Formats: sequence, structure tokens, C-alpha cells
Amino acid sequence: MHIKDYRELVWSFSSNSSGGQYLKSEKVISGKKYYFKISDFRYGMFFSHEAVLEVIASQLGNLLGLPVLKYTGDTARIQINGEEYTTFVSKSLNYCKLGQTAIPLVTDYMTNNADNENPLTYCQKIGLTELIDDIFIFDYLIMNVDRHGRNIELLYDGNRAIPAPIFDNGRCLTFDCGNRIENILQWDYTKSGMGNNFIHITAEYPHF
Repeated sequence: MHIKDYRELVWSFSSNSSGGQYLKSEKVISGKKYYFKISDFRYGMFFSHEAVLEVIASQLGNLLGLPVLKYTGDTARIQINGEEYTTFVSKSLNYCKLGQTAIPLVTDYMTNNADNENPLTYCQKIGLTELIDDIFIFDYLIMNVDRHGRNIELLYDGNRAIPAPIFDNGRCLTFDCGNRIENILQWDYTKSGMGNNFIHITAEYPHF
């Protein structure tokens, strides 16, 4: 197994990408900005395998023809607070092009919704019906538990809003099993699961 050397990456709990509770990093490679993410890291240990699931979910979404951000990954050596670790790191290309501004959907909704519209009605009004349908389908299939209002983004190019690819999908499938291989192997994929979504919770859509 080839192990990449990512020890030069600097990890923090927020970057120019959407915020979150997982350590992230970024690096410009051949003129393109890439984002890196590792699984839940606390007290010097890893508690989940979200970075692996991020890649699996990405491959599934792309096979289904859904507008999912492409994630790749590597087993790599990294450094956090002077200590070295070997872990799986997910990697994605910055989807925000020059001249665009990325705005979380919850921010856009809170700023521009009128007459107490629910998020679903607002999204339909601004032309996001197809995107929201795709997100519902995808999150249902992978049992995503993390589709909060900052995990859906709009890319503004002037006054024109363009949907960002579906991203941050790693808290899904076997996520609740943590990183214990025996729990992952015993996971029942036929069993119903729970998920959440900023749109359907407020719009009174059922859980998965």
C-alpha cells in the first residue's frame, strides 16, 4: 500500500470551505485549490471513518448521475500538533470558480425569504427544485445525517445563483459504527435508518 506524505498540510477546524467539526486543510496544486479532510479526531485518536465514506458516497452519487462533488482519497502520513499519524484523507477540488462567491443555502434563505416561506417553497421559487430533488434522493439512499443548511451552497456570479455540487456526504451509511471493523462488518444495510435535511425537516418531510 502506497502511503502519501501529507505532513506539510496544516489542519484546522475551519477553512475557506464550509465550516464543520472535522479537521480540514487546503493546498494549491498546479494552480488548483484542493481541500482535504480527515475523520473525527479527538484526544489523539480517530473515532470514525467519515473520510472513507466521503469517497464511497461520491462514487455512488456519480454512478447514479447525480451532481455530487467528486472526492478521492489517500492513506497518508499527517501531522497534528507536532504528532504524526497515518490515516485516510479525503480530497476534493475547489468548485468555486474565479468571480463566484459561495453562500450557504441557510444564509441565502434567512436573508431573502419573504412571508415566512419554508425552505422548500423558497428553493422552488428560486429555481432549485431539481437540485433539492437530487439531494433528497441521494440522502435517502446513503442515510445522510448531516445535511444541515450549511451543507448546501449556492455559487453567486453577480446576481445569478448556481447550485454547488452536493458535498459533505461522509456522515452516512456505516458512520454510526465508528471505526471498529467488527461493528462495520455487522452493519445491516437492509435496516431502515435515520437522516436529516435542512429542507425537509422544516418543510415537515418524513425522516428516512
